[in-house]
Amino acid sequence: MRKLLVPPLVLGLVLFLSASILDGYTTSLTSTKSGSQNDSSTSVAATAPVGISPHDLEHESGSKYVSVTRGANTTSESVANAQASTSVAMSCSPSSIKVGRFTICNANVTGLSPTGSVSFTTSSSTGFFASPYAVCGNSCSGTYHTSYTDTAASSVTVSITASYSGDANNSPSTGTFSLSIARPAGVIAVGVGESQIGLGGISGGLISNQSSTTGISVTITGSTDPFGLPVDVTTETLSQPNSGIPAPDLASPAYYDVFVQGISSGNAQVCIRSPTAVSSTTMQYWTGAKWTNASDIRLNAGTVCGTMQVSALTGTNLVLGTPKPTIIGHDPIVFYIIV
Repeated sequence: MRKLLVPPLVLGLVLFLSASILDGYTTSLTSTKSGSQNDSSTSVAATAPVGISPHDLEHESGSKYVSVTRGANTTSESVANAQASTSVAMSCSPSSIKVGRFTICNANVTGLSPTGSVSFTTSSSTGFFASPYAVCGNSCSGTYHTSYTDTAASSVTVSITASYSGDANNSPSTGTFSLSIARPAGVIAVGVGESQIGLGGISGGLISNQSSTTGISVTITGSTDPFGLPVDVTTETLSQPNSGIPAPDLASPAYYDVFVQGISSGNAQVCIRSPTAVSSTTMQYWTGAKWTNASDIRLNAGTVCGTMQVSALTGTNLVLGTPKPTIIGHDPIVFYIIV
């Protein structure tokens, strides 16, 4: 009996094997990079299938397995690649958001060149992932991301979990991040959605219809951003303007909020359902310094529409109302009583 030292094989990791082979028998190895040798040091073709059971071979890595198949005059050894352990580091930026606002969550998977997929889940029943199942391509090198928002009825902390599927060389694993959600005073209803530029038949634009939750629909046109670019849209009905924003000079004002994330080019037509709207109802939006009238304001069947630049919709308060009546001054009237 002779001791045969088999050359190292590359199976994602470097592996050294030694085997005891009877004279007159041939040993062959099968792996992702085939290599084989008989007892007279003459190369032979690899013939054994990859197995998973430990047997006669000894190895140094402690993470690989071998199997042996005996024939009438041939002993074939093969090597199976055990999966490397992985870990998932989770983070979200920003780490705290208001209801309806989006955060970007990243999962960084470490292992042996991971190529599998990551699925994201939340502990909240009111959470929304724009891309719930993220796949790592050649350009992401183990980093996976998704955008997330929540319409929670109150301020809350939720857990975002990233689950790595594993692949041929890597085992599954998970990572978790705690995200703070704040619901400001005055928020009545929140609608969220994601659309893509150019899809749905609108060249250079999109439609995000959230009328079932907030009574608001947003149509974007004239965007110069790339076709297929995802755009997140949030709409809110409010009982009052946001903190620090003064009341407009309108009678019976009704407040709303529109937030567009992902693009800044083009025009947005915002349509708000308002059963109490009349022909004199106007739409204004807060520029950060003053209330400004929207353009092309129209009333149709209880819905008021107005147009503004997309760049203005960065969490912008809007208001519907009617102009207050103008009081025209008069000179005082003096009455004289003659007695």
